[in-house]
Amino acid sequence: MGKTITGVLLAAAAVVTCAATPAQAAPSYWCTVKADNVNYRAGPGPIWISLGQANRGQRLTLTPPVTARGTDGQNWRHGDLWGGLRNVWIRADFLTC
Repeated sequence: MGKTITGVLLAAAAVVTCAATPAQAAPSYWCTVKADNVNYRAGPGPIWISLGQANRGQRLTLTPPVTARGTDGQNWRHGDLWGGLRNVWIRADFLTC
């Protein structure tokens, strides 16, 4: 009986240990703005309202949908600005990814 209880306790300890191990976070992908006064917009293309401007070095964390062809025929990236607005679009040629 002692071996059975010990085995159950060891199995329970293994379950607790596994449950307490934090899961790995999903990888985060981001781009860096490579110029000053770059418009970020509500949608992919110049017909969408400009919500503000980002400057060189500011980062954009990419979020789905990551890329879209804009109304201007250019590629645009979608994401959240670090320390700024979420759900914005910046033309891809103004970003280093």
